[in-house]
Amino acid sequence: MKKHDKQQAANPPAAKPGHGGHQDGHHGGLGSEPSFAFTFSEDLATVLTFSTTTRSGATLSLDVTGLSTTVGTNDLGASSVIAVTRTQSDGNANRFQVWQDQDGDTAFLQSHQFQVAKVANASLEKHKFTFDAAGAITQDSEQVQTRWGASTTWKVDPISAKEVYQQVTLDSKVYVVKTELSGPAASPNYHFEVYRDDNADNIWTEVARGDSHGALITAATGALDLSQIQTQLAASAAVVG
Repeated sequence: MKKHDKQQAANPPAAKPGHGGHQDGHHGGLGSEPSFAFTFSEDLATVLTFSTTTRSGATLSLDVTGLSTTVGTNDLGASSVIAVTRTQSDGNANRFQVWQDQDGDTAFLQSHQFQVAKVANASLEKHKFTFDAAGAITQDSEQVQTRWGASTTWKVDPISAKEVYQQVTLDSKVYVVKTELSGPAASPNYHFEVYRDDNADNIWTEVARGDSHGALITAATGALDLSQIQTQLAASAAVVG
């Protein structure tokens, strides 16, 4: 995510102590997401308001439910809120959205979002992977419905040059992680999917998926750093791959 492509207001209001300033324009974030403004309590622990500015210039207030803050040192050397996270949960999954402001200009962009399955359900993708002698994945087949939906079959999903597959072990569990790059080099987008095969039948069930503009991604490999969501992955323990 490049912060320089955010369009600043000519005279943005000064940020009050412990509060975020205002910024307008639809730039950055995932896809064509706008930038966002937050205000915080004096101790920076609570989000008071959450808003964005529409293309017509109107301020749109958004729900603050489920929002939490991460306080750290920004690029200006000041202690501030550098990330806001929304956590939502239902019977099937936990969902996370993260907005970041590392450069300290008080304009937040959505940096990544992901969800972690809590129970097995029909919406979770199932894959079979072929591994070479070194453990690298050479083929990916997805379980799909037949034409009339009466049964399923396996369809080979060709591995492109923009996809990276990894085997990763965390907390004694083995995962397959697929990371796919899209978008221009100056503003890359990454989509990632995480699979697990607990019963060793070579049918790997999706336990997490998400999107990022570079957060959570290892720059050298272009692959998801699974350890960055290790804590959240614990919620998928009941999903038997």
